[in-house]
Amino acid sequence: MVLPEREEIERALLQLRGVEGVRVCLDEAGISEIHVVAAPGLRAKNIARDVRSFLMASQGIDIHYRKISVAVRQGPRIEAPGMEPEMEAGPGPRVQFRSVNILVEGLRSEVQVELVAEGRVLTGSAVGVPASLGTERLVAAACIDALGQVLPDSVRLMPGDLVFTRLGPGEAIVAEVLLIRPRWEQRLIGACVVGQDRYRSIVFAVLDALNRILGRLSPGHWVEYKVVPDAASAESEDLS
Repeated sequence: MVLPEREEIERALLQLRGVEGVRVCLDEAGISEIHVVAAPGLRAKNIARDVRSFLMASQGIDIHYRKISVAVRQGPRIEAPGMEPEMEAGPGPRVQFRSVNILVEGLRSEVQVELVAEGRVLTGSAVGVPASLGTERLVAAACIDALGQVLPDSVRLMPGDLVFTRLGPGEAIVAEVLLIRPRWEQRLIGACVVGQDRYRSIVFAVLDALNRILGRLSPGHWVEYKVVPDAASAESEDLS
């Protein structure tokens, strides 16, 4: 098996939740060591497990856990000069899955995804063709469309790659989401083991990609408007 470039592996691992720094060491046999710096409050064992599972699911690389060294940082994070600060978790809406609905009419396929955040139903949709991979990508796009309702105007989300891969006796999905802001772009990666409902697993993978930063992106409170008739309109209705 031909391994990806070291820099490519490191960039991919940096998208994992809690990973702040990565150094991959290669030799003639493949990956000899992986050194990871993790955010405070996380368990090194969980980070090592995530690294191993992600490499297997996204790259097909099976690495022994003893080759993964994790250092959990303490204290505030120091950003390198000139780097865009990474968005970290903050208070925000807890997003839960509600449903996936698919409507097919001839060569037109429409997918609707419903999520729930703080008691509010978020409905997103996407339209395309009813091909098998096409429908799966529409599910990811509809989920992102729903999440866009809780984001400010200065941020846009776009669906990226969607990969299904064998993981042990089952299957896993890796979803890429692009976070776009003025003059800056970030690739976010989420993964989920595929269960009985394949489409729901896609939604969970997309939510996993955004779990770390959604709280910081979304507004601290909901603003909803109730439309009521003004006094003149109400008086006119009473006279009619």
